Amino acid sequence: MASFIWDDWNSEHATRHGVTIAEIEHVVAHARKPWPMPQGDNKFLVRGVTRTGRYVQVVYVLESDAEAIDYAQVDFLELAEIANAFYVIHARPLTEDEKRTLRKLNRRRRKR
Repeated sequence: MASFIWDDWNSEHATRHGVTIAEIEHVVAHARKPWPMPQGDNKFLVRGVTRTGRYVQVVYVLESDAEAIDYAQVDFLELAEIANAFYVIHARPLTEDEKRTLRKLNRRRRKR
């Protein structure tokens, strides 16, 4: 199971576009090729569909690469492997064009 680190900063920042923490965690935990895609600066991008069918984009770093984690807020007992935990820095719904592109990509993958 994937482990996530949530503190005041990233939980507020990642949800500011109306995406919930549950949606974010689902999209990251169920990423399928070609996701995640490296974005430079140790960031990764994932696009996917939530349980309710919402199309979402998430940007994260691995805990070992995060610089601003407030460890006073981290419940270490909830994290299976802290070195592999995801620290989400941004999330948003996909635009209509991005949804269309993701649907095409998913159709191509199913045909293989």
